[in-house]
Amino acid sequence: NNQVQQQVRFEVLRSYYAVLLAQAKKDVAMEAVKMAEADVKRSRDRVDAGVAVTSDLLAAEVQLAEFRQQQIQAEGEIISATATLNTALGLPVNAPQQISGALLEKQFDLGEQDALMQTALQARPDYSRAGLTLREREQQTFGARGEMLPRVEVFTSVGVSARSFLKGSTDYLVGANVSFNLFDAGRKARLSQAKAAETVATLEQEHLANQIRLDVVRARQQFITARERLAVMQRVISQATEALRIVQDRYHEGLTTITEVLRAETALTQARTNVLAARYEHYIGYATVLLVTGQLTDVQPFVS
Repeated sequence: NNQVQQQVRFEVLRSYYAVLLAQAKKDVAMEAVKMAEADVKRSRDRVDAGVAVTSDLLAAEVQLAEFRQQQIQAEGEIISATATLNTALGLPVNAPQQISGALLEKQFDLGEQDALMQTALQARPDYSRAGLTLREREQQTFGARGEMLPRVEVFTSVGVSARSFLKGSTDYLVGANVSFNLFDAGRKARLSQAKAAETVATLEQEHLANQIRLDVVRARQQFITARERLAVMQRVISQATEALRIVQDRYHEGLTTITEVLRAETALTQARTNVLAARYEHYIGYATVLLVTGQLTDVQPFVS
């Protein structure tokens, strides 16, 4: 079944990129831990030198603990995401996996809404099945209606009125027989039932068409939202990186506090995590568009 195959492919894609997301979040957390460890060492040295207060060291240690907690959480997410991927692939939950790849920046081609709707109505297997069901119901109605009509039988015969076929005269007979069953009490009920079934099939097909159009609108809008959110998050990373550089310079000159440095580091780490999440939503959003339009027939758009 093509529809089932596309759904399985979607689940595998979603699970695979969830693993990549968890791995990338772990990498971000590890970088944050290294940065926080350097802050703790620097703060301890400054406290020992008498140029900083103990509260600065405590604040740095709290930051380090928070980033380590994020690293632990990311490691747990990797395990859960890998188990989900194994399930999607039909493997044992604990099957070992070596997942390679990265959530890189990628551009996807998105068609116009009306064109996507038309493609979905042409390519969706469930809509094709609904059309076949409707045609079957129409044939049943046609057959039931035919029972209401008289039955006409035409017959012919040829004969020779002589002992010899060559010398006798030929007789021809052509006739027709028309019969009508007046006593079939269930005939009208069968026609009514067939008409009702055809009406139900028509309504179901129309409902499915409307649902498919709604699926397309939702999936397309979710993809656009993810794409725009990703663009915003990427700009935020540049801003957070520059902000951290400025705050660190001011801190080294004694013009600001460790609290401002820690806040800037937290903002940068969060921005990096948000970009990864937005990129994941961007990938899965496009996969959803392909799924609801019946075009998720391979994974080429994601690997090319």
